[in-house]
Amino acid sequence: MKKTSLLLAVAALLSSSALSVLSVNAAETPAGNTSVAEFNVDAGKLTLNEVPDMLFNNVSFENLVKNNTTTLNYAAGTDAVKGNAESKSNQNSLDLTDYRGTDAGWTVNATMAAFSNGKSSLNGVLNYKGLGTISNTGSSVIAHGNEYTYSSTPKEDDTTLTVTPTTGDQKSGLTAGQYDANITWTLSQTAADTSSDGNASATK
Repeated sequence: MKKTSLLLAVAALLSSSALSVLSVNAAETPAGNTSVAEFNVDAGKLTLNEVPDMLFNNVSFENLVKNNTTTLNYAAGTDAVKGNAESKSNQNSLDLTDYRGTDAGWTVNATMAAFSNGKSSLNGVLNYKGLGTISNTGSSVIAHGNEYTYSSTPKEDDTTLTVTPTTGDQKSGLTAGQYDANITWTLSQTAADTSSDGNASATK
């Protein structure tokens, strides 16, 4: 009888110890889980917002015909430019924004037609802020990068125009008057990409 009681007491003690261990383990291992917070960033556009109209200082007819090349300094922007019916700018800055969120970069190219007053014409090479030259001999890179916003404005001390005869003797066939040339600005969707595929352009 004493032996049976002893066995029962030992069993009860072991059972109590096991329950205590399970209770401690349960307290040391709390239940848990994870969740996710999320949002999307919607892509925007690469946009050529403004292109500059540019007026250069006057030149005398005498000076024009006496020199093979004539360099004119930048004078003012849109307020002074008379332009013509084809102008789509009426602005004074080169301005773009890139909110695509691709980090692909962008490139601005420009090309310029010959200057004409309706009766005679002159070739021109426009040095834009020392960033590049614009002429009718081909497209030139004027700016490139990966900034979200870009703006540049020509000034009197950083932009010039050099004019030369289109053909033959400059003294022959020229007339006085207002000379205009359209400039086409092209914005490419990658840095230093001169391809015309997928481009946005503006003509002034």
